Amino acid sequence: MTASQEQQLRERVVSILWDDACGRILFDVDGTTITSASFLWAAHHISSKRVGIKVEAQKKGVGAHYDQKKNVLSFPHMNYGLTDYERMNVVHECTHLWIDSTKKKTLGVVNEMCAFISGATFLEAQGIASPTNLSVFMAAGIVAKHVVAGTSLGVMPASSDVNNLRYAIYAQDIYAYLDKDRKFSYGEDGV
Repeated sequence: MTASQEQQLRERVVSILWDDACGRILFDVDGTTITSASFLWAAHHISSKRVGIKVEAQKKGVGAHYDQKKNVLSFPHMNYGLTDYERMNVVHECTHLWIDSTKKKTLGVVNEMCAFISGATFLEAQGIASPTNLSVFMAAGIVAKHVVAGTSLGVMPASSDVNNLRYAIYAQDIYAYLDKDRKFSYGEDGV
């Protein structure tokens, strides 16, 4: 990837985070709060290059990735972020970035819940339904409807919806490690 291509990808990611749909994100899961300011903060650190960006092959079942130890966002190709699904993934990964920046130890499953809810809320705020190919997307989509409708009043709606998302994450093969060790944390160490 050339420097120009990297800058284009960086600018695309920042523009997604500045989208009005990110402005509709406001919720709390188990004491971890995500707001529109979370994405403005992430956008600033991405545009200032405090957070790196690279293009590389992703693991099976992974659309994009945030490496908390290296503070790098990783995407599978340089034109990433053009489809609704990819834009949702950008928001998902930048939620991980925000949580890492807080240096607050967060359970891995809560970190993932926040990321899935943020991505689903980003879509819902634009009138786009969450993907239905995995139960985790469907569960996050239900919670996102509450967030966008404002029925959450900045906190999570019905605990059953939140718990459905929690268990949908545990049920995904890619998150088996979270189910195996329910006290697992990604090790939030700041950016």
